Amino acid sequence: MARKKIPRKKLLKEPDEFQTLSARAIEWAGGHRTQLIWTVSIVLFLAAGYAALRFHTARTNAQALALLERNIARYHQALKSDGAAKAYDAVRPAFEQLLTRYGGSTCAQRATLYYANISYAAGKYDQALALYRRELDGFRDSPLLKNLIRCSVAYAQEAERTYPPAIASFQQILNAPVTSLKDEALFNLALVYAATGDVAKERAALQKIVSQHKDSLYFELASERIAELK
Repeated sequence: MARKKIPRKKLLKEPDEFQTLSARAIEWAGGHRTQLIWTVSIVLFLAAGYAALRFHTARTNAQALALLERNIARYHQALKSDGAAKAYDAVRPAFEQLLTRYGGSTCAQRATLYYANISYAAGKYDQALALYRRELDGFRDSPLLKNLIRCSVAYAQEAERTYPPAIASFQQILNAPVTSLKDEALFNLALVYAATGDVAKERAALQKIVSQHKDSLYFELASERIAELK
C-alpha cells in the first residue's frame, strides 16, 4: 500500500502542547492512520467476496449493496468538490436509511464500517466511535479484522482526547493473539503518552518498537524520538 502523506489532525488544541513529538512523526503517522482506517472497509469487502456478494446472495443483500454503491459514489463525488464535512452531510441520511432498512444483512455490516470511516473523516468522532464499536463483536473469528477495527476505535478515542480509553484500546491490540498492528499500537501509545506528559511510558513504548519490531515502518521514527528523549 503506497504511503500518502496527509497532515495529521492535532490531538491537542495548542501546537506547543505537543512539542514532545517531532513534526515529521506527527505528519507521517497521520497519513498512515488514514490509510489503515480505510483499509478496514477494503479488507472487509474482499473478505466477503465482493463479486459473490453482488451476484450470488439473497435479494435483500443485493438491494442493500446497490444502495451502498450509490452512496459511496455520491460520497466520493461530493468529497472531491466540497470536502469531507460537506460530503458527510450529503450522504448521512442515505446511510442512515440503508442501516435502518437493511440492518442485519451482510452488506449492512460493511455499510456500517464505511459510514464510520466517513464520520471519522468529517470529525464526527463520537458517531464514528459508536459505529466502530457496533461492529467489534461481529468479527470474533477474525482476529486481524478485529484488530483493524480496534485501531479505528482507538484513533477516534485519541482524536477526542479521551486518553485512558484510547490507551486501553491500544493495549487490547497488543494483547491480541495476532502479531499484526502491534507496532502501530505501540507508536500510537507513545503519541498518547507524549500528549499526557508521561515520558517514561512514551520511551518504553518506543523502545519496544526498536527492540521487537525492527522491520516496522515506525522503527526510524521511534529511534529518533528515543534519541530526543535522552
